[in-house]
Amino acid sequence: MTIAVADKLPGAPDSVGIKLKRAETAVARAKEAERQALAEAQTASERADAAKSVSEDGKRRVREATREGKQEVERRAQEARERFNRLIDQEREKAKQEVAERIERITADVNAESERARAEAERVAEHAQALIEDAHRRGLRVYAYTVNEPDDFARFRKLGIDGMFTDYPDRALALR
Repeated sequence: MTIAVADKLPGAPDSVGIKLKRAETAVARAKEAERQALAEAQTASERADAAKSVSEDGKRRVREATREGKQEVERRAQEARERFNRLIDQEREKAKQEVAERIERITADVNAESERARAEAERVAEHAQALIEDAHRRGLRVYAYTVNEPDDFARFRKLGIDGMFTDYPDRALALR
């Protein structure tokens, strides 16, 4: 314990022992400060690791939420497409039904009109037949002008006319 002896040297204003004591105290304080600094650094490191873990967990959650969000958007889009296709199919079926009903009505109207036209044509043909017969009783000859269709050739011949004028005499002669 030379330090103790040095502390007791008489007449030394700033003895080596006191300086040594101060140095030891300073070293002890420095070691304590170093220990506290290391402890604080360790705590900071642990906090940084925890923050990093939380950050990585947050990133993972964000990625997961993004993936789930995309899946949800795709699911809803698929549902919307399916609803749209069902609506289109329903509208298509309604339109087909409406068209079929309209065609039925139009067909019925056309058939009725055709029947009326046929009846009118028969009346006209009977009247024409009567006029031709009357003309023949009076000694007149009856000719039809510009008959060009084969069906018309046969119809006028059936009515009993005496002759026809046509732009196609070869057609008329072929039906004789």
